[in-house]
This record gives sequence, C-alpha cells and structure tokens, in this order.
Amino acid sequence: MKKVSKILSFLLALSFLFLLAACGNDNKEKGEDHSIYEHGLDLISLMEEMAESETYVQLYSVSEELRGIASEVENGNYRRPKKVYQIQVSEEAISLMADGASLDELPRDLKEYLSSRMYASLAQRINGAGGTNMLAAASIYTAGKTFVNTAFTGNAIYLYVYKDAPSVMVTFIAGDDGAVSASGSFIFNENFKTESAEAIEQFFDGISVEVQEIEK
Repeated sequence: MKKVSKILSFLLALSFLFLLAACGNDNKEKGEDHSIYEHGLDLISLMEEMAESETYVQLYSVSEELRGIASEVENGNYRRPKKVYQIQVSEEAISLMADGASLDELPRDLKEYLSSRMYASLAQRINGAGGTNMLAAASIYTAGKTFVNTAFTGNAIYLYVYKDAPSVMVTFIAGDDGAVSASGSFIFNENFKTESAEAIEQFFDGISVEVQEIEK
C-alpha cells in the first residue's frame, strides 16, 4: 500500500511539473506575441478590476476621502483609450529628478538601476504634485506584471488617455534575457493636461521630456 502511495505521489508531482512548464510556455508565448502597447492594456484591465472590487478596496480600509478620488475609476470605461502617448525622459531630466545629482560618476549597473527607479517614479511625482491624498489613492490601485519580449530594449513610458476616466501611466523597464517589468498607475492630478503632446510637455516645465502620440 505504501509503495502504491509513493507511486501515486510521484505521478502527481510529475503532472504538476508538466502543468507548470506548460503555463510558463504559454506566458512566454503571450509575452513574445503581445506588443508593449497590448501588455499595457492587459495591466490596465487588471487595475480596473481592482477598482471595481469592493473586497479588494476593503483590504486597504480606504477612507471616504480616498474613495471619492478613486470613484472616477470605478465609474470609468477602460475598454479603449482615446489617445496613447510615449514619454521619453532625457538623462538631464533624470538627473533633475534625482535632486540634481550627477549619475555619471556612478558604476554602470548602479546608474542603470537608479535611472530605472527615476523612470518608474514619474507617475508618483505627477500625483504627488496634486497632494498626498491623490498619491495615496493611486498607490492603492498600482499594479505590475513581468513578461518576456526580446525585441524590447531600454525603458519606456506609455500614457493611456481615456474619455471621462483618469489616465493611466505604464512604465516598462527592460531586464535581463528579454524580461520586461511593467508598472501601471492611475493619474488623479487634474492639473496634468493630456489633450496634446505639447500640454504634457508643459507640465514638466524645466525638465526635458519628449512626448509623441502613438498611432493605435
């Protein structure tokens, strides 16, 4: 009987390993087939589910004030963006975001790490400029994912603009062996205007960023 149990346990474990391998291959294929733009949409779909889930929101014991800020997300429609922009941040801008510190003297790996951190913090800076409550509300619904896309190199920021709903900023950071980390945040700061690339660049007055609209 013990021998039969051991065999069954072994077969069960083997089946589980095959299942994991299959899932891993599916995720990898989806990563390669999906464009960066499409991965951003997948992440936004997850963020929308977060906002619409009462159970998820209750986990954070959100105050009425924060719920009021986030109510635009709950009532918004995120099926199709009205516009999508790509934002490129210059090295000079990254230095200014790091309180003017020069990154040139740092070792290459550390410089790349800090540059990635500065890229990822852009959405927080925009919301933070609107007040701590906006920053706190955005942090509740921030989501991330990792996927494989060997064609993508460097870092990128996509801004998805929606009609009658807060915009979403998704940051893509390239890692080793084709791995890409994506992080999405809602933008609640109403002073951040998104009607044109020029309007977005104006918000960063004094910081060199280049914005261009992406053809969907």
